[in-house]
Amino acid sequence: MDGMEAARQIRSLKLLPAPILVMVSANGREEMVKEAEPLGIVNMLVKPLSPSILLDTTIKALDAQKQQARFRREAVTDNTSQLALVRSSRILLVEDNEVNQQVAGELLADAGFIVELASNGLIALEMAQLGSYDLIFMDMRMPVMDGLSATVAIRKIAKLRELPIVAMTANATEKDRRNCLEAGMNDFFTKPIDRDEMLRMLIKWIQPSVAQQPEAFTTPAPLASVEAPRHGDDLPEHIPGLDVPLALGYMMGKKALYLAMLQKFVKGQKACVHNLQEALLAQDRVMAQRIAHTLKGVSATLGATGVADHAGAVEHAIRADLPAAELELAISTLEVQLNPLMRDLEAWLAVGVSGAVSNTRIVGKA
Repeated sequence: MDGMEAARQIRSLKLLPAPILVMVSANGREEMVKEAEPLGIVNMLVKPLSPSILLDTTIKALDAQKQQARFRREAVTDNTSQLALVRSSRILLVEDNEVNQQVAGELLADAGFIVELASNGLIALEMAQLGSYDLIFMDMRMPVMDGLSATVAIRKIAKLRELPIVAMTANATEKDRRNCLEAGMNDFFTKPIDRDEMLRMLIKWIQPSVAQQPEAFTTPAPLASVEAPRHGDDLPEHIPGLDVPLALGYMMGKKALYLAMLQKFVKGQKACVHNLQEALLAQDRVMAQRIAHTLKGVSATLGATGVADHAGAVEHAIRADLPAAELELAISTLEVQLNPLMRDLEAWLAVGVSGAVSNTRIVGKA
């Protein structure tokens, strides 16, 4: 893994506070700037280095971080007021995975938006023509019709050419970003879904003048209830490979939601490696890649970062058509990470479930 790819992976982790990245290379500065700027890297050093230049660059970078933190604090109040101008807008959430559906739906509903759900691009295309939406959040990889194909089709419809479409994906490469823009999408952000980033997209792309007013809607019925395991305030922080605080950040601190999503994860992903291998045996590499991609995204959202990394390695091996031996090694390494986590979660969840939890106001087709 080279330095640029390492930087992309670090940025995709959405660490708080975000680490300062300083690139060091023997290449000319112009070439470095061209590749590093999309990653938000403005501090660059060209070899050979001198102690004074290294010290000056470090001081400059740290000072810039302090200034950025101050600007972020000052922007909080402004963002809150801007969000109020677009609240109650209609959002079409296009996502095939139940965990991401529930997390994104809860986030948007809690922020005061009206959310409708489409589980693939074809359904989204139909709903976009029939409904009236202020913005579409579009997953990239879905069955039946993917996000890129759906966006291309939507842009061919005259009345929908200006409708804001924001891509959501577990991949964060420049190629993915270019593909989104070429398909007609307006913007792009990476999973796991970050609340502040999603709300920033709403503020950026929804025009307050066209945002719907709260009185125009009745409160929709929930899409589906989710069961919360009977653990009270306990969380599985003892389980190796599970970063609970990280996941709770994605869940807005909602313990019941997190526990319900863990339950869905066990039910939905327990057989994913077997299904992936079956797809490969059937020569269906598209399906195999989708299975790995889904596991990567869901695992990252739930704090299973090791599993997410190895699922990403399997996805890459399939997409890059690596030799069979390398693909088999990637899959077996994924199993080493996934199987113990599944066993531990199943044991922990075995105490049973109690009632249904649902404060997600989502309507639409599944």
